[in-house]
Amino acid sequence: MSLYYIEEMFYQTHTAGSKPRNDFNTFLKKLGCHSIQELLQSPGATLRMDDLVFIQYTFTHLWKEQMFHFCSSHNIKTVLFINDISCLHDGDDSKLEPEIRLFNEADFLIVHNEKMKGWLREHGVKSEMIVLGLFDYIVDPFIYETIPDRQFSHDVVFAGNLNPILRRFLYDPSYLHEYQLNLYGPEVYGTLQSHHTTYFGSFCPEEIPAKLQGSFGLLWNGESQETCTGHVSYYSTIATPHKLSLYLLAKLPLICWEQASEASFIIENNLGFTISSLSEIEHKLELITEEDYRQMVKRVEDYSKRLYSCYYFKQAINQILKKLQMSESSRDE
Repeated sequence: MSLYYIEEMFYQTHTAGSKPRNDFNTFLKKLGCHSIQELLQSPGATLRMDDLVFIQYTFTHLWKEQMFHFCSSHNIKTVLFINDISCLHDGDDSKLEPEIRLFNEADFLIVHNEKMKGWLREHGVKSEMIVLGLFDYIVDPFIYETIPDRQFSHDVVFAGNLNPILRRFLYDPSYLHEYQLNLYGPEVYGTLQSHHTTYFGSFCPEEIPAKLQGSFGLLWNGESQETCTGHVSYYSTIATPHKLSLYLLAKLPLICWEQASEASFIIENNLGFTISSLSEIEHKLELITEEDYRQMVKRVEDYSKRLYSCYYFKQAINQILKKLQMSESSRDE
């Protein structure tokens, strides 16, 4: 069995949308997988029935979807690495049925977490599903070594797209807080500089882990400061945000919405605390002691090392290869 992947490489930008795609692509290449694009350029080369092809979803080009259908219709084993589920991400129910049909063409799906696996199973997915857990986060050793040691303070980091359509609460004059809020990201409109709020600029995903200044990383997908509503917030109860990996790699304990998919993971592993509204942050920060914070950072640093070493990609792919090996062995008996 040979391993192949559809090579994806996006130009470096100041948004994190392409970061998990690039990282999975980089990992597969280091693993020794062969590029489908290179195979197609080799005269006489072809895929065989016992080969395994990794393809990232959602598809960024039509030919990638066509290649997936070709493989599945010719009994070439396929693994779909799920970056997003379109019907949920876009809030478009009309995409649900065709998306489930497509997922059932794959031999394996690599899904974000157990909640996503359960949702897909409830909606008709029969393919084998492997839980990733967290998105690994690849950076240069120099960047990783310059990530600062975290000290306890009430400084909170919020990184991401700062467009007011997505982050209305940041531009709301009634959003008042005593903790320091440090903002990072593109698409700033007007000024976000105000009392206890500082904008530090926009950086590419490979650099930003070492740029973040603060003691906690905020995960909040609500438009308002009071709660998270709408299809984007509902999606956050099922999908694992890549921003979670950014904060963990940067050794920042976490603050997240109590209904988010990652909430139980954060509480069970002492990686931070959860909130129902942003107004709770002040009080909960006051309850944390220096020792509490030190214990959180210790746990966060363990996960930072895992993400840096591609622990989760390795685990997921090893599970798939082991299952295929066991299947092959049972056929030979």
